[in-house]
Amino acid sequence: MNFIKDAITRVGRSARQLESFTSSQKGNVLLPTSKEDSTPRVIHKPNRNLTNADLHKFRPLVKGYQRKVYQDFLEPLGISNLKVFNNDLPKYNSDLAKIVWVRKTNQDTVNVFNNFLEDRIIFNQMMDLLIDITPEYLKSDEVNNDQTITRILKQQDHQDRMNKFSDITPRYHFHEIPPMPLLDAESFQKYIYFLTHSKILYKNSSSLQNGLVSDILLHTHKITNTKYQPFRSVYTYNDLIKFFGYDKNQSSFARELLLVMNKDGHKPNIDTINNLLKLCQTHSKIRSISNTYQIIIKYLKLSKSLNIEINLTTWSRIYDSINNIFLKELFINKIISINLPISKNLSIRILDDYMETTKDTNELITFIENDLQVEWRQDSKFLNKIIYHKAINATQDQLHELWSFVSACEIDSFSIKYLFEGIIKNKQISNKDLLLVSLYSNINDNLYDNPDIYKFIISGVCENKDNYSYNKIAFILRGLIHDATHYLGLPQEVTKYETNKSVSENFKILKRLVGFKLTKFEGKLAYYNRKGSPLLSLSASLSMEERNLWIGLKAHIKQKNNPMDPKEIIDHLQLEPCTVLVPQDQIIKYEQYQNRKTANARNRDRLYKLQQGIDNYTVQQMTERGIIV
Repeated sequence: MNFIKDAITRVGRSARQLESFTSSQKGNVLLPTSKEDSTPRVIHKPNRNLTNADLHKFRPLVKGYQRKVYQDFLEPLGISNLKVFNNDLPKYNSDLAKIVWVRKTNQDTVNVFNNFLEDRIIFNQMMDLLIDITPEYLKSDEVNNDQTITRILKQQDHQDRMNKFSDITPRYHFHEIPPMPLLDAESFQKYIYFLTHSKILYKNSSSLQNGLVSDILLHTHKITNTKYQPFRSVYTYNDLIKFFGYDKNQSSFARELLLVMNKDGHKPNIDTINNLLKLCQTHSKIRSISNTYQIIIKYLKLSKSLNIEINLTTWSRIYDSINNIFLKELFINKIISINLPISKNLSIRILDDYMETTKDTNELITFIENDLQVEWRQDSKFLNKIIYHKAINATQDQLHELWSFVSACEIDSFSIKYLFEGIIKNKQISNKDLLLVSLYSNINDNLYDNPDIYKFIISGVCENKDNYSYNKIAFILRGLIHDATHYLGLPQEVTKYETNKSVSENFKILKRLVGFKLTKFEGKLAYYNRKGSPLLSLSASLSMEERNLWIGLKAHIKQKNNPMDPKEIIDHLQLEPCTVLVPQDQIIKYEQYQNRKTANARNRDRLYKLQQGIDNYTVQQMTERGIIV
């Protein structure tokens, strides 16, 4: 892969011109939230009167529910030939899509080269169009001038940030959706940006399947809803395109939003085009029978027909959609040939590709220092890339060196996140679950505020690959859940039903954050409880005695000052192999049971929504949850 290294090096010499290249910009993790009182708030909820038998009876009504939602939203357009209204579409050729996907993802060198030959013609057509519609001031001979490059990059950076509110928008939000502010065009734009750029895990609000966020977005942007018409804009529609198209992989509906936007009196801008191109990044990685570069050409032609001037972000979006190393070399060489300035975002993406070409972190550091000329110790993005690269490639005997390196750097909570992610994905080291617990105990608790830290460490401990006794592993998990609840400010809220069943929201949030591995461990625990001494649920709060034991364990590990040796945890907790082996079919049965419960709850919501009317239901929910008055 030396050719890609050489090409990236040439690009790096251009990229160093960006003044803000060495700025340390640490992103938000979550909105500041007050630590909840130790006594959980109890919410009493009546049981719904729909039995499982009723759900089975009414199942045909909720079949194709999401399509019905889109039909309801798009119906006021009066365009009956839209794809979403067509019930006679030809059956999707899933067999061909699978063949294409296997060929696309096979990284055998011969296969990669054959894919290059197959896509080269359409790719070159795409590049010719891209270069043709790129403004002259981005590709003229004057761009070789350092001052000109710096000016252009600053201008493009300002343009890119103009309608973003990343400084006030967290990646995660764990509490109720904030109330809608007193509305004007700016406050509405900020509110929609927050809803579409934060993962609101409270009550699964950001979920497309049964979350309230998507309902709010469609309700406020339905063209028959005149209440919000004065506040809607191209910027809010762009956020909807990003949310539904990229985040939720609803690319067809995202394109149809263009029609709604136009009917509502708003013309697309460059952010619209760039958000549509963002969908191509997903398209290039999924099963599909259409060619990604052909789709990109359509969006570029749309930009040209509307006289929308593309920018450097457009180039970055297209680079993200290229998954063939030979085509990436072509792309980079085109950049060099027209003297196109390189934005920081594109440079970092190119750096990611360079990281794939070497397992030697010193080589990566040399490239960053000499070719990109970046002071990586002062730039958190580049520092964290190096930490991740070092962690994912470390061998067992290099772990102490890894910790010494991390300890000597000025790290933030994102550094720990990348360290943990690298270790989780590293296939060369053993005892990763306990290793993460040991590392966690050795870092300062002011770095505990990144949700992804808990995502990786809880996920790792749940795997329990060495099959340690379930009572001890469950204790560690409950300790981590206790810490996550405290340091992330998760809501301590319990919903109780008339059947005396209760559900804690903080645990449900963590299950949404961590994913299926926590559910799988719950299944193992359920089987263990039937065969051995019953253990408390993972959602059970730590008793005062257990809390002291958990704090004592972390203090003991930290005092030993040997974070890369999990032996301290094994000795302190007297960990031994579990005598109960959980059959795989029992885990699968538990997961299927949980999936059925989730599906039934979702279908109950959908039946009520369809019965009441989607807009009426949305307004009722927004009122009940204090979002509107």
